[in-house]
Amino acid sequence: MTLLHSIAAQAALVSFCLLGLPQAAAALETLRVSKAGDSLDGACDADCSLREAVVLANELPGRQRILLPAGTYTLTLPTERGDPEHDEQEVRFDEDDNQNGDLDIHGELDIIGAGLDQTVIDGTGNDRIMEIFADSTVTMRGLTLRNGYSSFYGGGIANEGDLTLRHVRLEHNSYYHPWGGGRKQGGGIANDGTLRVYYGQFDGNTASGGDSNEGFGGAIYNTGILLVRDSLFRRNHARNDDDSSGEGGAINNAGHADIARSSFVQNYAGYGGALANGGYLKMSNSTLTDNSSAWLSRNGIVQNGGTRAGGVGPMYLIHVTIAGNRNYGLVNNGDLVIRNSLISGNYHDDEATYYNCENRGRYKAIGLLLGTGPGDCMGDYFVENEATFTQVLFPLADNGGLTPTFALRPGSPALDAAIGSCSDHDQRWVPRPQDGDGDGVAICDLGAYEAAAP
Repeated sequence: MTLLHSIAAQAALVSFCLLGLPQAAAALETLRVSKAGDSLDGACDADCSLREAVVLANELPGRQRILLPAGTYTLTLPTERGDPEHDEQEVRFDEDDNQNGDLDIHGELDIIGAGLDQTVIDGTGNDRIMEIFADSTVTMRGLTLRNGYSSFYGGGIANEGDLTLRHVRLEHNSYYHPWGGGRKQGGGIANDGTLRVYYGQFDGNTASGGDSNEGFGGAIYNTGILLVRDSLFRRNHARNDDDSSGEGGAINNAGHADIARSSFVQNYAGYGGALANGGYLKMSNSTLTDNSSAWLSRNGIVQNGGTRAGGVGPMYLIHVTIAGNRNYGLVNNGDLVIRNSLISGNYHDDEATYYNCENRGRYKAIGLLLGTGPGDCMGDYFVENEATFTQVLFPLADNGGLTPTFALRPGSPALDAAIGSCSDHDQRWVPRPQDGDGDGVAICDLGAYEAAAP
């Protein structure tokens, strides 16, 4: 009997025992991982690895749950792959049955850790960490995925199913292939299905295309449906080997993306240092700062349209703050609507000039506070760039909520300056509107932060 047949027999026995139980009781089997090492010895009993638990969960009917106590769980069973530096076809053994490399998930599964600082799944640079197939509905909660690697797509996770992440961190995962331009990518996650991220952290993930091609989506490359809430993207990169190219340091969207109450800090790409959009993208109540894009041309921290990975938008930015980045804050090559937002203090080091917004497509702004200087975007209010962090915004800080924000200074031109309708809360979940300027009339503020009455 093979190892997988042994686990299949165990699954059949469990299923048989469940036949006599009520349907609700039989719907969920809890599998408890008992060791941190990686093995596939044919059973998930008192000695059960994470891989063995996934195999058994795949075999069992209905929704299953894997519990991961605090600890670091390493994936070390080696995968056979070609050398991406020299083998363009990259002949590799990428099996889909958990025999080695990544964890292959088929079916309905919850993976529950003890907390993102307590439970870690470490790919050890051997392969990506998880592949979720189109027949799957998966939830992960309270864990960190780190050190995954793929030269095909999705350094941490490749998702074609329905995946929900809650309180999950992806860090130091990578995609690399020198012939990367035509491949699915994504340093942290490649999403071709439905991906929901709540309270997530993406830190230090990289998508790289080598010398002559570019990486897409340092944290996430999306061609499916993406929902992000209350999440932090920090130090992610999309690049080629000399850092002159790459699209979407944090997110490259070629599908449908909806992002809210999130912060993008210190991300880098040649185009779209934080975000590159070639699909449909809506962002609200979010902050982008200290991101950068390549100096060799006027590329944006937020780049809409004109990317190689997608089309021309549209993009909707609502109560967004784009400040203190390097290179253009926003470049539009597609269809853009921006409402009650703030773009100022974005600086191009090589040219020693502030660049905030460049429009090369269709553009509509309502309630935009814009820094002065080059660019042909229209705004409703203007401020000198040098005053951005002395008269408009306090430094980035923890101002409550789940992600860092810029508080508004007293007397800021962003206070009570919204035009028309506005969202009912800010990035921190603080209700809007409030009387931030103390004149007795509550009007929404511009950008991601809503100030309370003085």
